[in-house]
Amino acid sequence: MNLADTAQISEGYVRLYTTYGSFMKITSDAHNCTLLEYLDESVSETVKIGWGSGHEYYQANENATKAYRQAKAFTGSCSFFINEDQKVNGPMKSMNVIQFSEQGDPEIIALAKSMGINNINLQKIISYAEIMRTNKLSSEDVAQCLSMTVRGANRILNKIEEKNYVQTVFEKRDNSKGRPKKYYELLFLDKDGNRSGE
Repeated sequence: MNLADTAQISEGYVRLYTTYGSFMKITSDAHNCTLLEYLDESVSETVKIGWGSGHEYYQANENATKAYRQAKAFTGSCSFFINEDQKVNGPMKSMNVIQFSEQGDPEIIALAKSMGINNINLQKIISYAEIMRTNKLSSEDVAQCLSMTVRGANRILNKIEEKNYVQTVFEKRDNSKGRPKKYYELLFLDKDGNRSGE
């Protein structure tokens, strides 16, 4: 595919129009964006890409705009995708892609509300725990998956702990030396990081 034939440049942005099949090839089935890798190596600026699909052109364009906003909120170069069902994949920079929904699952929305945190942040934490196959995450893990500072992640984890949805545990991992590290055991997930009851 010749990307130059499908690209429009205006107002400092490049709009790329492609088929869903080509998008899936470029992004390894919405997991690893080879276009992002190429641009990251070719330009000195941070690269932010938003992909969108839809049943109609306007919906695909709107979803691409939303995905671009997700990419802008993420630290460093990245690529996000939102499909017609409002499911979000990102940062599509590795095979460990966090998935969440802008609409949200009613159970997760209710759980987030009872914890006093944002529904999308909770979805990202759950997705990250599933990828890592554990329900024990550090402040650094949560900071990475939410693309925020460790201090911000600690505030969120402290809110969840106040509502008794996590408990603090200390353990050593990977034959590390020194004192055990602090982890937050997410009590609403099983030991493999899956939602309890699934």
